[in-house]
Amino acid sequence: MLRFRYAFLPAAGAWRVMESPVAPLPRLLLVSDWKALGGRDAIFSFMRDPLFNPAKTILLESKPEPPPQPGAVGSAALMAESPDELTIEAETDRPALLLITDLYPGTGAPSRFRAASSKPTASCRPITSCARCP
Repeated sequence: MLRFRYAFLPAAGAWRVMESPVAPLPRLLLVSDWKALGGRDAIFSFMRDPLFNPAKTILLESKPEPPPQPGAVGSAALMAESPDELTIEAETDRPALLLITDLYPGTGAPSRFRAASSKPTASCRPITSCARCP
């Protein structure tokens, strides 16, 4: 839902189009602000807060290692993709989280990540060197 822009709703034999009042997020986004909340219910509850900004803060079930550092600056680019894998090159000046806003049916997230750079990088599961995460 992070890239949600339009809703098509049935209305009296036709379709009504509604645009989201919130701008959709990009496909890849580096974020350094995060909150570890104790489980799915706590995350969904926090998302209802009108002050929550998904472009600035990532909600997690547990603390990432290494923890992202505030003010991280960098970039992320999609280098290649297939139905089972994304290859992303990310460079940051300090640890950060890489938010991928794609929806992966059945899991809600990609099952594997591979860093495309040997510089410190991070994803929703932080990566600090070239490696394949389980």
